Amino acid sequence: MYNAVYHLLNSQTKSFDWDALLSYLPNQSSDLSVLLKIFKMVVSRAPNLVHFKMNGVHFNGLYGDQSNTESRNHFHQLTKLSILEITNFEERDDNSISPSRCFEIQADRRDVLRGYSVRISDIMHLCERLPNLRVLNVTFDIRNSPAVTDAEITQTLRNLILLQTDQITNILVSKIRCALPYLSIIEDIGHYNLSFADIIKTSPRKLFEFGNNYIPKFYKPADFVSNVTHLVLHFRHNQAIVSGFALLDKMTRVESLTLMFADDAVFVSYILNRLGHQLKRLHLKEFTGFKMQFKKIAEKCPNLEVLHLNSVEIEDSFQPLSNGLPLLEELTWHIRRSSESTFLANILSMPRLKKVDLKLHRFNEEDLQNLTSLIERKEILTDLEVFNMELNPIISKELLEKVATLFITADACMSKSAELGFFFQSIPQPRLRPLTIKV
Repeated sequence: MYNAVYHLLNSQTKSFDWDALLSYLPNQSSDLSVLLKIFKMVVSRAPNLVHFKMNGVHFNGLYGDQSNTESRNHFHQLTKLSILEITNFEERDDNSISPSRCFEIQADRRDVLRGYSVRISDIMHLCERLPNLRVLNVTFDIRNSPAVTDAEITQTLRNLILLQTDQITNILVSKIRCALPYLSIIEDIGHYNLSFADIIKTSPRKLFEFGNNYIPKFYKPADFVSNVTHLVLHFRHNQAIVSGFALLDKMTRVESLTLMFADDAVFVSYILNRLGHQLKRLHLKEFTGFKMQFKKIAEKCPNLEVLHLNSVEIEDSFQPLSNGLPLLEELTWHIRRSSESTFLANILSMPRLKKVDLKLHRFNEEDLQNLTSLIERKEILTDLEVFNMELNPIISKELLEKVATLFITADACMSKSAELGFFFQSIPQPRLRPLTIKV
C-alpha cells in the first residue's frame, strides 16, 4: 500500500485525506515512527497540497509539544496549503481506526497524546508558517492550552477567513472572535450547503451564525454584518435568536439562509418576512410542533433557486401555484415521519427544476400516478438533470410498481442525459447498505 500511494501522489495532487490512507494500514496507525515515515513521503511527493485532512490524535503526535523538529518541519513545507482540517475520529465501517486503538503508548514513552483536541499554541505556531492558510477546522484543547494575548492571535491567525469549531461559545473561541472580528467562526460548514473549497474559490464569503446561547452582536462590526451572504440560525435557544433580530435589517446581502430546530412558526415567518425576497438558497431543518405551508415559502421567497427541506412537515392543504418559485432549480425534501405526500405533483411543477431529491416515508399512489401522467405529457420536469427518490424498504408491491412506472416514464420522456435513480432506505442493521436500483 505504501508503494502504491507513493506512485499515485505527485506535484499535481491538491487534496489528501490522511485518515482515508491510514484506514488501509490499521496495524501501522499506532506506531509514531511509521506515521512520520508516511507523512514525510506524502509531503515530499505532494508538496503542492491545497487541502489536507488529518485526525487530531495523529496531528498531536506529529506536531504537538512532544513532537520533534523534523516532523514539524514537514508540515511547514506545505506552503500552498489553504485548507487544514484537524478532525475528531469517526468510526469507520471496518473499525480500522478508533481513538482507543490509535496509539498504544507504553508507560515509559514520552509521546503521550492528549486526544483529538489541539493546543492553540500549536495551531498558532503552524499558522504563522503557512502563509496561504485560509480555512481551519479544529477543536481546541482548552485545559492544556496556554494563555495567549490578542496581539498573538492577531499576528498568527490573521490570514484565516474561516474557522470551524464545535466550541463556538467557548471563552477561548470568544477571545479569537474579539481579536479577529472579521473572521467567520462557524460550527459546521454543512449547515451552509457549502464546502471548504467553495469558501476558497469565492472568497470573501461572509458566513454568520447565531443561536445556541451565542448572541453575535457583541462581536461583529457593522460592516461585517452588512456584508453577510450566508446566515445560519439555531432555534434551540429562542432568546439568543430574539436578541439577534435587530441585526436582520442590516443583513441586506444574505442570499443563503439555514433555519434549524425551529419549534415556533411565528419566529420562522418573521425571519422569512425580513429576508425572504433576497434569498436564493433556503435550508429548513428539524422543525417540530408545526407544519410549513409551501405556498407561504413561495410567497415570501419568490427568488429561490435552491430549497432544502430536512425533517420539515409540509401542510397537506397545498393548492397548485400558478407562478410559484419560477427560478427554483434544486429541490431536496427529506422527511423521517410516517406522513404521506399527497401533493408531490404540485410541488414538482416548478418550471425550471433541474435536480430533485426525495426521501419520504410514504408516497400516495394517486399522487404518483398523477406525477407520471404530467411527466408523460411533458408538462413538468422538462429540464430535469437529476431525479432521485428514496423509498421505505417496507413497501407494498402495488406502490413499488407505481414508482417503477414513474421512472420508466421519466426515462422515456426526459433528456437522455438525465440521471434517474431510486433507492431503498437501509434497514438499521450493522453493515447493511442501501440497495440502489438505476433505471
